[in-house]
Amino acid sequence: LAMVYDLQGAPLDSFLVTFFPDGSGKRVKKLPHFRHWKYPVADGADLYLACRDRLTCYTPELEEQWRVQLEEDVGQLGEPYLDSGGRMLYMSTYRQVTAFDLDARRISAVRKLAAGEDCFLREVLPGVGPILLTGDASFQVWDRELRTISRHRAKGCIGRWLHQAGRLYLLTHRSEDRGMRETDGRWQSVVKAPGGLWLYELK
Repeated sequence: LAMVYDLQGAPLDSFLVTFFPDGSGKRVKKLPHFRHWKYPVADGADLYLACRDRLTCYTPELEEQWRVQLEEDVGQLGEPYLDSGGRMLYMSTYRQVTAFDLDARRISAVRKLAAGEDCFLREVLPGVGPILLTGDASFQVWDRELRTISRHRAKGCIGRWLHQAGRLYLLTHRSEDRGMRETDGRWQSVVKAPGGLWLYELK
């Protein structure tokens, strides 16, 4: 288990902590900057954490294995997504999405968002690439080079992304549309359109 925390009364002091599997103790490391991800990304025995424009890989003992300078401050914006099978880490800011090759330890692709292009990194399709939200129920699938390969619109609103047995599912929902109707001088609530749940498998 690993986490990042700040000290009460000293919000600029941040620490990375790992706990022993048996709960007998912990290791703590002070971070160099306060602009960091809310939590590290774990991949096997490796821990990845971005502080400002630097991505660092730590061991469970919090020893630094390597560090890479990124093109933009990704520390506090967006949520990183790991494709452990594809060995890719995807990061985003308001202005761009970055694909990082973990084996090569380098940025493999950067896609700058055009003005008015509202795309938000939300998930990853294992072995394929990141998934970007573009609306309440609209999303795009990009490849690992950050090229758009498909666009989709689902019914309802996007609820949860579910990973199971190496596959990715999307659960969407829509609430009942209710209104008031007068019958025999009495008002009652009626269902104008039913709600529902939909489950999609992404391939």
